[in-house]
Amino acid sequence: MWGSAYLIWETNMLQQLRDQFGLVRHSQAEFQEALAALLPSGLAWPREAESVLMRFLGGLAAEFERLDARAALLLAETDPASTAEMLPDWERVVGLPDPCVTTSQTVAERRLALEGRLTAVGGQSRRFFIELASRLGYTITIDEFKSAAAAAAAGIVFTGDEWAHIWRVNVPTTVAVTPFRAGAGAAGEPLRVWSNEVIECQFNRYKPAHTRVLFAYHA
Repeated sequence: MWGSAYLIWETNMLQQLRDQFGLVRHSQAEFQEALAALLPSGLAWPREAESVLMRFLGGLAAEFERLDARAALLLAETDPASTAEMLPDWERVVGLPDPCVTTSQTVAERRLALEGRLTAVGGQSRRFFIELASRLGYTITIDEFKSAAAAAAAGIVFTGDEWAHIWRVNVPTTVAVTPFRAGAGAAGEPLRVWSNEVIECQFNRYKPAHTRVLFAYHA
């Protein structure tokens, strides 16, 4: 489903899970030996490797080995930062994809959106919006125009008190850049993705209702 990139992720994740939880991987040979130990003794139950019986048990053991590995991977799916196969189900639970996003996203971007949706606590402070932009891939500054002096310092002609309810987001690049990471993305995804519609949609969603936000993009 996820191509070669998923196979790399699967191998690395299995090793991490074994290290973290002390999981023991049982091989096909070990499962075959365990199955053989359950059999009665006697001439009708040969233990020679090339016998039909042992080859049959080897086939069963191969499936047990696969199921054992898949059970370990299920632990990874419980973590939104490492989920892969259950990512669509995670997204369904938290209401993703976000309506603010109208372009296709990479697996890495979808995971970031999932983590953001699960960990966001909301807020209306300058710090909240700076951290929100950071999660979206932007480094920003914010200008507020509460007085004529503040407006002049930001290069704005102060025309009245209505500017007290307007603030500006300064984005140092015209787009956000999300790089591809081996093991986190899927085969066929671009090495980098550029976009800028997301920050505007998100900020307009979370901004205080009585305010208006402007966006300034510059190099």
